Amino acid sequence: MIHLASETSTNVSLGIDGPGEAGLGATNTADSSIWVNYTFIKGKNSRPKNHIYAKISNGSVPSGMTLKVYAKSATSHGKGKKGTPTGEITLSSTDQKLIENIKTAHTGRGVGKGHNLVYSLDLSNYNLANYTSATVLTITYTITD
Repeated sequence: MIHLASETSTNVSLGIDGPGEAGLGATNTADSSIWVNYTFIKGKNSRPKNHIYAKISNGSVPSGMTLKVYAKSATSHGKGKKGTPTGEITLSSTDQKLIENIKTAHTGRGVGKGHNLVYSLDLSNYNLANYTSATVLTITYTITD
């Protein structure tokens, strides 16, 4: 089982901040208000470990921008063999491994427990950037082998 937790909402709002001075580039923004909590019990002869995958399941990132996420190491709450973050991933419509090798474990439930997720929106290609309006994306997290 998997659960996302936040003090307020599991909605994240990111944007690109304009430069403070002429000649400087835009500033990327980040959000670390979401925590992922999970429980997994491995099977005796099957499912020796699980992983958490992330993908954009609805919408698309505006042209010239990339949406990234990484998980920090698990907190000391909960018990068992919690997973290991894989590093920063660039979100797309394809499942990508975010946390790997979860054995029998639980993280505890709520903010400050499990893995803190850090999202960032980067202006990656100035030539393609063409902001017209806010874009809503749905990010889906799946725990599976």
